[in-house]
Amino acid sequence: MAEYIINIVLSVLVGLIFVIIGIRQCKSKTPVVMNTGEKPLKPEQLRDVGAWNKMHGKACIMFGIAVAFTEAVFPIVINYRDVVFSSVLFIMMFALEIMGLIANHKRLERLYRIK
Repeated sequence: MAEYIINIVLSVLVGLIFVIIGIRQCKSKTPVVMNTGEKPLKPEQLRDVGAWNKMHGKACIMFGIAVAFTEAVFPIVINYRDVVFSSVLFIMMFALEIMGLIANHKRLERLYRIK
């Protein structure tokens, strides 16, 4: 039982990192950027900097919640399913979460970036 509690606490802490980053992005006055290696856009390149930041911040907050949930549930699932199946499912969930974050970033670029 102690290992579940430790896992849940650590999962929440990891998710909390992304939630804090998302909150900071929502409050930022300058355009924020995802951690993709691309350079931040200039305010002149965006239609609405505030909306850009809020949407990126919300996406990061949702990603943090999804990561915390996925990590917290994994040890419970592994007890009821095959280890290989659970591990593949765990990796696929993280990959889907990251792909969703990237897809949202691309969508926001289409909506807010001035061409």
